[in-house]
Amino acid sequence: MDDAQLREALKGLRGWEAVESLIPGDYPRLRHELRKVYVFKTFKNAIRFKISNIDVDLAKVLDRVYEDVTHFSQQIAADSK
Repeated sequence: MDDAQLREALKGLRGWEAVESLIPGDYPRLRHELRKVYVFKTFKNAIRFKISNIDVDLAKVLDRVYEDVTHFSQQIAADSK
C-alpha cells in the first residue's frame, strides 16, 4: 500500500493515524505503524479494555492473515519462475 492509498484507507477509520518510529535495538531502522489513542476515565477501565479475549481473537485473525499472505506471495513467486 502506498502513502496515498493508506491516507485514503484511514479516512474511514476515525482517530487512526500512520506513524513511523524507531525499532528498539535496531537504530536507525524505522517501523511503520497504525496508532489510535484511547482515553479512559479511570485506570481500571483502561486495564479492562486492554486485556480481553478480543486481543486473543484479534491475534489469531492476524496470524491467519499473515499465513495467507505469506503463502500467496510464495505461490506468486513460484509461478513467476
